[in-house]
Formats: sequence, structure tokens, C-alpha cells
Amino acid sequence: MKKTWKFWYWLSLLLLLVIGSCAVRYLPVGSPGAQIINDAYLYRDSDTELVAQCRYWSREPQNLNDYFTTFYVSVKNNKEQKLQVAKTDFALLDQNGNQFDPLTVEQIEDILLHNELQYLVIKNVEEKEVDRLVTLNDQTNILEEWRRAKRNLLSDSFGFGEIYPNAKRSGYIFFPKAKVSNDELTLIYKDKLLKFRR
Repeated sequence: MKKTWKFWYWLSLLLLLVIGSCAVRYLPVGSPGAQIINDAYLYRDSDTELVAQCRYWSREPQNLNDYFTTFYVSVKNNKEQKLQVAKTDFALLDQNGNQFDPLTVEQIEDILLHNELQYLVIKNVEEKEVDRLVTLNDQTNILEEWRRAKRNLLSDSFGFGEIYPNAKRSGYIFFPKAKVSNDELTLIYKDKLLKFRR
């Protein structure tokens, strides 16, 4: 009975430590002209409607949050003409004023896929000749997972470009990982500064 209690105690403690060490969440703290609704900023003017939230990526590739800071953004065009939204319209500032620009899906894939392939090469060198078939199966599985992951990245990323009248674009914008020591981040969209704190 004592062993069971100790097991569950240590397992619970370990689980809390793992969750606590990974969960750095930034919440909106207020910005002139913007409302806070459900942990997200809502900014409206005659031209656009902007919704921005610091939100974790929850699909494949699952390790994306280990390397990148992610924001879910929606931009609606309220004008009668097309609205141009470029990658350079967004930036992220840390609490020290360091600026980070959005990353492309290709840059994300290069970083994450390189890590997976590096793992396979190391494993392949360590395997004995008899076990090489397992490594080939691992390679096939990882490449198939990456096909699905790339499809997710392409479909769920924010699509930069023109937005037609009364249409919107929504999706994730990826930035280099903010240091855990940062208590505040500022998402910039054109002339709007949206502050987030943890």
C-alpha cells in the first residue's frame, strides 16, 4: 500500500513539474483601441478587424512549440478595395526591445526536419547490420509524419498576401522562440502594438 501511494505521489509531482516547465503562456494586458476577449486582442477600425492571440501549436509537428513562439492571428478586410498583408507587417519584440520577424514554413521545416534526420543518422551509425531494417522503417515513418506535418503547417499558417473586401485570412504566425526569462512580448501589426505578459 505504501509503495502504491509513493508511486502515485512521485508520478503526480513529476507530471506537475513537466507541465509547469513547459507552460509559458502570454496573455493580453491591454492596448489603446483594442479590446480583450477570451485571452485575445480584438482591434477594429474602418479598414480592418484584427484578432491576435498567443496560442500554442497543437498539431503535428508536436515539437514545434519547443523551437518557436506562435501567435494565432485573423485579419479581416472591411474596405471596399483589396487589403495587402505582408510578412513584414508583423514583428515580435521581447521585453528588451529585440525584434524577431515571422518565419516561413520552409524555415520551420528546415529546422525541425534537420533535427529528425540527424537523429536517424546517429541511430543508423549505432545500429548493428542486422538491425538496419528497423532504421529504414524509422526513416519511412518519420518522412511520412513530415508529409502530414508539412500539410498541417501549410493549411494552418497565416497566408500573407491580398485579402478581398469583406474576406479574412486566419492562421498561425511563427517567430523564433522567446526566451523563458521574457515576461513581456509585443506583437506588432503595421502601426498597432499589442502587449502580452505571462
